[in-house]
Amino acid sequence: MIKKGEKFFYGTHFIPGEKPRNSKTCTDCKSIENNFFNGGWLVGSMVDDLENYFNDSWQEDLPSSCISQLTPAARDRVCDILQEFQEAENSPDRC
Repeated sequence: MIKKGEKFFYGTHFIPGEKPRNSKTCTDCKSIENNFFNGGWLVGSMVDDLENYFNDSWQEDLPSSCISQLTPAARDRVCDILQEFQEAENSPDRC
């Protein structure tokens, strides 16, 4: 959530065949976008995108440099998501 008075990034997204969409992104989410998704991700799906990223690469190629360059709040959120993902991966209930 972007609180009143906080800085944010404003963007317009173009999807073929649809009207342009505007969005605001907080500095923490922008930090995640810049460090994990090379400036491109589906607005509103950061958690799903991170889970997919971890699913595809965390065991072989989790770049600690991405995590170390995040804003503090973004780092906390990413580490929470990664911990939840790792616990689910190691769960005895997992098929």
